[in-house]
Amino acid sequence: MFQRLGAIASAMAVVLSSPAPAFACLSCSCGGSGSSADLGAIGGAAAIFSMGHRWLIQEGVGLRAITGSFNERGDWSPMPVGGSLQTVQTTLGLSWFPSAGTSLGLQVPVVANSLDKASWGPLGSINPTDLDRATGVAVGDVAVQGTARLYEGTSWALAGWAGATAPTGNATGDPQALSGAGVWSGSGGMIALAQPGEWELSANLGYQRPLGRPPLTASTFYVGDAWLYQLQVNRRLNDSWRMGAGLNGYAGLGRFGAGDLAVPMAKIKLMPSIQHAFTPLHGVRVALGWDPTTLGTNAMTDLSVYAVFYQYVP
Repeated sequence: MFQRLGAIASAMAVVLSSPAPAFACLSCSCGGSGSSADLGAIGGAAAIFSMGHRWLIQEGVGLRAITGSFNERGDWSPMPVGGSLQTVQTTLGLSWFPSAGTSLGLQVPVVANSLDKASWGPLGSINPTDLDRATGVAVGDVAVQGTARLYEGTSWALAGWAGATAPTGNATGDPQALSGAGVWSGSGGMIALAQPGEWELSANLGYQRPLGRPPLTASTFYVGDAWLYQLQVNRRLNDSWRMGAGLNGYAGLGRFGAGDLAVPMAKIKLMPSIQHAFTPLHGVRVALGWDPTTLGTNAMTDLSVYAVFYQYVP
């Protein structure tokens, strides 16, 4: 049973990287391009049922179009007329399994932004401009993650995870080259996986704490102290195909500057997905991402498509 779960662990826990600077969380695509910690969810889940594999390679790409933004009261405004903010993010993820039930992962993103008569604003806002299209490319925030299995039952398992994100992306400078949150951050939590019959279920709950505070002028993709959550349900159609639906997001409080300005921040994303396993050791997963326009605070909304190829190396 759990050997089969090991081969499909990526289908149960991954939420593919969302492009737009600085992911706030391990696996919920809640921020923007810059951090690839979302891909770490594959390695984290796979660690629970590692089956002796020593490496997992992930190659992901995400296309994101900003649709609007929430203010501090939770009121949503659409993208300015004639403006567009678009991002393409590619991510390389490497996970190593030093022993059965444990993993260490590294995720490195590269972000390309395209801005046309609109620009990123502070606290997840959007500013209209009169500037024609401008593009830029930059490395995002690099993330590391470790996972350890805590308990394994007949058809379910529980693991703990911890991670850190480095401010390797651009938090200031040309708007088209912004790609990071600007601060170090640490995070940790628990992930549970189960397989009742042909269904595959996962729940991921964690907490993130930034190790610093950016100025308001560099807060475009910053998310402060926040609870992170992810729920994923998959239906196994056969040995090769799975269809799924996910819900993920964050809720927290950002703090800025010497005055300790406290700002609520929150976002939710819905993600239907499909996965095809070419063999038990490699496959591809494609997902759509949509942010409801009624649930959020100080955050941008988007419509996105994601794809990730994964390959276990014995």
